[in-house]
Amino acid sequence: MHVCVTGGLGVIGSWVTRLLVERGIRPVVLSRNPDFSLLPDCVGRFDFVACDIQDAERVDGIFRSQKFDGVVHGAALTMALSEASPIDAIKVNDVGTAIVMNAVGASGARRVVFVSSGSIYDVWRDEQETTQVVLREDYPIRPVHISRITKVAAEEIGRYFARRYGFRFAAIRSSTMYGPGKLRHHGSQAIHALLVENAIEGRPTRIDHGGDQLDDIIYAADIAQAIVSALVRPQLRYDVYNIASGQSITLRTFADAVKTVFPNAAIAIGAGKNYLGSGLVKDRAFDVSRARTDLEFVQKYDLVSAIRSYRDLHGLMKTSAASNRA
Repeated sequence: MHVCVTGGLGVIGSWVTRLLVERGIRPVVLSRNPDFSLLPDCVGRFDFVACDIQDAERVDGIFRSQKFDGVVHGAALTMALSEASPIDAIKVNDVGTAIVMNAVGASGARRVVFVSSGSIYDVWRDEQETTQVVLREDYPIRPVHISRITKVAAEEIGRYFARRYGFRFAAIRSSTMYGPGKLRHHGSQAIHALLVENAIEGRPTRIDHGGDQLDDIIYAADIAQAIVSALVRPQLRYDVYNIASGQSITLRTFADAVKTVFPNAAIAIGAGKNYLGSGLVKDRAFDVSRARTDLEFVQKYDLVSAIRSYRDLHGLMKTSAASNRA
């Protein structure tokens, strides 16, 4: 199978690239910058092509010459960059998506898996203000942040080109994600990554409030597993799938798992909700019935094993970086 991964060096994309390599597939990774730091164990086992997805002529040329069977489209600006420059967010996340989808169709590729986000559900109905929400794929979507708006638009752009050209399209909406690279790329939004990386480096962590916030969180590797499954499964009944643990935990519960792996970690978390300070304080869990049935999705990593994996990959990244400097 000949596969392209746009954004294949990012937080989730790097795991997609890794899992494809482990399957014996040599993917072609498209990214603007050759930063292989999240893939120190896979360098030389995938093909990198420097490409800005806003460059329609270049994208079209790559797709026509490579003749991909399937595409994972994950290239996008993060929330922080999107909020700093909303016009750029629309250009990259939506116009760039349209360019990729048109190239997919024109080149004859048969399937696209789009890396969307469960954050598009982030504005909830007033009548559910005091209850926990279970988010299914048909839940009302009313995003207010530009990064979420562009994800919704990108999903519809993908569906449009899928109808136009006849390829299969599926969007993956993940719950709150953590993993190596998240802190670097997402900053203050990466609370769970902050807890892990501070523990790795022996730094204390203090979060003033939010310890009682219930959320559904998942390790980046598990999201990638579902993305690869959506790419290779013979049949998909839906064009969107939630990927999550299916359960809610508090930030304190996550911190306890960090302490299990790092017994000396100094962590202090205040009570209450809204640890991101965003005003989104709803307790939530994701329904993953579709993914369990169609993608045979089974979460591989529990909290402790995910944090251990995070620790090990973080160490490998540091060793590789030090070796490259030497």
